[in-house]
Amino acid sequence: MRSEPVTYRDGPDSGAVAVIVAIMGVFLTGILAFSVDLGNAYSTQRRLSTAADGAALAAAQELSNSNACVDSSVSDANRSAAKVVAEDYSSNRNAPGSALQGGSSGFSIGCVGSGNDGYVTVGNIQQVDYVFGNLFGVTNSNPTGRATARYGRARSVTGLRPFGLCASDAYVKALIKTGVDFPVDDDASFALRPTVRVTSQISGDGTCGTSGGNWGVLDFNGGSNPTGETIDWIRNGYGGEIDLATVGTLPGNPGAPSGGSLESAMTDTVGQVITLPIYDSVTANGNNSAFHITGFVSAQLCGWKFGNKSSSSACRTSLTYGGASDPDFLELRFRQSFTVGEFANCGATCSTYGIDTIALAPAP
Repeated sequence: MRSEPVTYRDGPDSGAVAVIVAIMGVFLTGILAFSVDLGNAYSTQRRLSTAADGAALAAAQELSNSNACVDSSVSDANRSAAKVVAEDYSSNRNAPGSALQGGSSGFSIGCVGSGNDGYVTVGNIQQVDYVFGNLFGVTNSNPTGRATARYGRARSVTGLRPFGLCASDAYVKALIKTGVDFPVDDDASFALRPTVRVTSQISGDGTCGTSGGNWGVLDFNGGSNPTGETIDWIRNGYGGEIDLATVGTLPGNPGAPSGGSLESAMTDTVGQVITLPIYDSVTANGNNSAFHITGFVSAQLCGWKFGNKSSSSACRTSLTYGGASDPDFLELRFRQSFTVGEFANCGATCSTYGIDTIALAPAP
């Protein structure tokens, strides 16, 4: 028996299926095209978020420089200056075409407690025009970014050199940010800043107390104080962290090196920007002496004099080094600096000497 070939004929719904397939094809193509717009919007949002981070940190640094939070209030001038910095970092440097959001959503600042610490919040926005979104009646979107940064006194530092400075010294007192403008220096302005001569108070007028020893040389680790260890601290700084939350006092080191080893280490350090501890009182004598540490300061070491020994660098000014009978001193050029770490959270009792912490933080 011979089989007849099977033939298929279009049914009544075959045309409708073709139409549906065509419509779905157009729709899916539109969705895929629209995803390009959505991806562009997402990319812009990520860029705005990064720009907001940078703008908040930059504005926080500006506020810290100007000691904006004095008596828990911020002047209009400081507020305006910080906002200009935030707009520059967000709209010009990191996210061209963006702008700060309106009102407090775009820029707000405040103080933490009754001290000098504060925070700044930056919110930015940018319109993204869609190319394919018009197919669905969507012409654009407005992604945003937002970040908060806090600034305040640093609680801890590393790399300290073992020479303590008395907080009551006239030049050190001038660093306390209580209505005193202490700006960050660029290289050009820093080179023009005059140096100051900070003398030892240990055996001087007793402003911070008196104790036997060499210029307030400190012992960071409570060890046996071998000469090589102290010399290493002078040259390279103490490798450990000194945290005001856990270290109230540091012992003195009356057996500090002298003579050739000290002179060599100091000469090698001259010209560098170093970090020094600040103390407000010293009690007892010799190995029992205790220096109460209240903060830290950053400065360029331009010269020094111990006894009849001295050396200086090109940043030395016209200060007279004098003879062996004159007080020992360090010639310093103070500098604002920032570190990464915890905040001191000491409120109105804070004495800030130019080393602050700035960090992204949750909005208050």
